[in-house]
Amino acid sequence: MQNLSVYPGKLLHLDRDGNGLSSNPYWDINARSIRSRIYASGFRNPFRLSIEPDSNTPYIADVGWSGYEEINRVTSAGNNFGWPCYEGAGQQSGYAGKAACQTLYAQGSSAITPPWQAWDHSGGGGAAIRGAFGSQLSLPAPFDDGYQ
Repeated sequence: MQNLSVYPGKLLHLDRDGNGLSSNPYWDINARSIRSRIYASGFRNPFRLSIEPDSNTPYIADVGWSGYEEINRVTSAGNNFGWPCYEGAGQQSGYAGKAACQTLYAQGSSAITPPWQAWDHSGGGGAAIRGAFGSQLSLPAPFDDGYQ
């Protein structure tokens, strides 16, 4: 979701007391405000969050709407994955006429972070529900490394 004044569709970065951090990209001096708590945005239905053990990089399994499932890799503060204006690697036609999407499209493709992985689920493809790293599981090679 593109509205930075509401929680849905966001990855929050908080301290132990629930306060936003001054290093968050939308920090507005009020540690209790929604904007000050947001680290990344543009998710539709973030189903699972996993942290890559070596880099502390968040991976989010994001359940799609009409076309695609996504795994989003949050590489920096302020990453915007584009929902509802984008789904998978392309523009989401069901929302393309909305003012927020028109504004985002006008900024060009560099305004969003494309999914790390995306797949078409319209033909019976599975939902984005993965979320563990092989090093965190007891799996045989070659499944003992990488995102599962």
